[in-house]
Amino acid sequence: MMLWKRIAVCLLVAGVLVAGVVVYFDEQPRTGPAQARFRARYDASIDRESLLASYSDLLRARNCKYIPAEVDAFLVSRLEGTNSSSEFEAIVHFYLRQGASRAGQHIGTVPDEVKTRVIDSIVRRMPILDGPDRVRAVEFVEYLRLDGDFYKPQLIGATVMTGPTTFRVVPEVVDEAASRYTRWWQSPAPWPEKKQIAPLAGSNLKFSTPQ
Repeated sequence: MMLWKRIAVCLLVAGVLVAGVVVYFDEQPRTGPAQARFRARYDASIDRESLLASYSDLLRARNCKYIPAEVDAFLVSRLEGTNSSSEFEAIVHFYLRQGASRAGQHIGTVPDEVKTRVIDSIVRRMPILDGPDRVRAVEFVEYLRLDGDFYKPQLIGATVMTGPTTFRVVPEVVDEAASRYTRWWQSPAPWPEKKQIAPLAGSNLKFSTPQ
């Protein structure tokens, strides 16, 4: 009887240790096991929108929002290869949450066929996005227009700091920028011509990059 009790205690301790290791890897997104678990969960998930939303929250909490390179490459490969519109939209929404400043190294260089689909998805979302997401949407479309060759674009005047870590959105700035990008996108010009047109040209709106 004592032997069985010892075995039970050992199994319980082992279970706690394994659970602790799993939690550690989940909370440290850059570790190999954490990335493997993400891939396994992604492959098995029937609600990738929710999965990617949770993963974005994890990155924000544990990794300063940066996407691990292997996960970034995987998601962009899915973006390029999926035939599922819901999966495509879920991945676009994930990168929109990340914003151009934390978009990884691959999405800016996807083929133009994919890039235009991503931009179309973002522009269609603009009317229903909240203030901070609309700022990110404008910045992200500009990032894609320039093929990712724009280091952490920031729409000047779109936000005002209200505290050390808090800010508020300036609606008139964001509304004008979103309107200009929507009109730019809806123009009949072909993509090679359209991508050479700066949507904010002729306005007082500008982008900056961190110094």
